[in-house]
Amino acid sequence: MLALVARYSSLVAFCTLLSVASSWWAGPVILAATMLFRYGNRGGLRKYSRVWRAVMPASRSYDYLRELAMGDVAAKETRVFGINDWLASRYTDTHWKVFGPVAATRRRIYFYPYLGYTAVGTLVAAAVVIDTARAAAAGAISLTALALALQATTAAIALGGYYPEADTGSQFGMRAVEALGKLRERIEEYADAERASARPARTDVDVTALPSSTLHLKDLSFRYPGTEHVVLDGLELEIPAGRSTAVVGVNGAGKTTLVKLLTRLYEPTGGAVLADGVNVADLDATDWRRQVSVIFQDFVRFELSAADNIALGAVHAPRDEAAIWDAARRAGIAEVFEDLPAGLDTPLARAYAGGIDLSGGQWQRVAIARSLYAVAHGARILVLDEPTSALDVRAEVAFFDRFVELTRGVTSLLISHRFSSVRRADHIVVIESGKVVEQGSHAELMATPGHYARLFTLQAERFAQGLDAEGDTLAEFEDPDALVELAEVTE
Repeated sequence: MLALVARYSSLVAFCTLLSVASSWWAGPVILAATMLFRYGNRGGLRKYSRVWRAVMPASRSYDYLRELAMGDVAAKETRVFGINDWLASRYTDTHWKVFGPVAATRRRIYFYPYLGYTAVGTLVAAAVVIDTARAAAAGAISLTALALALQATTAAIALGGYYPEADTGSQFGMRAVEALGKLRERIEEYADAERASARPARTDVDVTALPSSTLHLKDLSFRYPGTEHVVLDGLELEIPAGRSTAVVGVNGAGKTTLVKLLTRLYEPTGGAVLADGVNVADLDATDWRRQVSVIFQDFVRFELSAADNIALGAVHAPRDEAAIWDAARRAGIAEVFEDLPAGLDTPLARAYAGGIDLSGGQWQRVAIARSLYAVAHGARILVLDEPTSALDVRAEVAFFDRFVELTRGVTSLLISHRFSSVRRADHIVVIESGKVVEQGSHAELMATPGHYARLFTLQAERFAQGLDAEGDTLAEFEDPDALVELAEVTE
């Protein structure tokens, strides 16, 4: 900002000096010519910056391909499949999709208009120089005044160019302010719509005590915004507090959507979620979410320390290092960090000094520890959405052997498509096409021919053949002990 003020102050000073040293009109004329150059430069930059909005989709693809080619995420598959040449070709094509229109727009905005600006500036400067030279030749001004006038003219015209310290920054800064203004407008519109449709949060209910008896999903229906596809269709389910309930079904049955409604990431399009008879939609969303600890199937891998990753499960509570270690031990991940110099303070990314990379199964244990930490700090509902999808067979068996112990006294909801994983739950619910089609204990459901018994038997047969639930080969079956352990689970 100071540099910009200094440039324009210098421009005014040069033009004033020119008027004093030469003719009175010379300064204003040169000032006008210089500002015409500035208008062309800044106005062109303003128009030029708009093209970036048009190429933004291609720009995102450009950035992604660069990261894909140069990052470590896809390095193994890039080399194994030999796709370096393909990536280079696609990257080049995308480069021209981004910078081709940018270069064309730049030429259109700057080239032809600048021919006009240059012609005007040249004529004005020539007129001033000729007039000053004639005055000096006639003896009307001294040689000193002539030298000052010529130098002032040259210096003033030079100030009509590009200001690297201000032009680009100010232009894209103004674009950012404009975008921020539009974002605020949309946020306000959304907030107004939320306030118009929201009910006042109840203050007569102790949210921290919910649920103490039941969690009732009453006639629950849902479709995602903008679609007509019904994901949940009149689902009716009572989940006993303090016990473990498993929800199973094929992919697309609505299991994960159920978790989103339970955590109030979405509101039902019909029916309600009742905790001890209280509609959770009537409660403060933040207070209710603190009661629910979730391990999502696509959990976040924070590039933070292991301790931070775990403690994020209850950021509202004072940090408890002992509880962090306890959650890590219960999740079976503490041993990974016990021998490291920084322990649980080790960053979980090699991009940081002393950082390490974890396997998919180890990351899943960190996510489990995060949820257990939340339970230790007051969460009364534990939702596990495919909690062992990244664990091998032996680790999965060990996890579910300890599942009852880990969730004792907590209202737990286990979401899975592996029927062998849920047999130890107190209550098992089968969902199909957004509805509850069967429910009961493992023994009760196996005793009755139905969806659960049929799919459980089918998956058990696949496991016995060395295949997983989707029919893919299980590498773990190269170890016969793993097959024996899984067979014990599926019996």
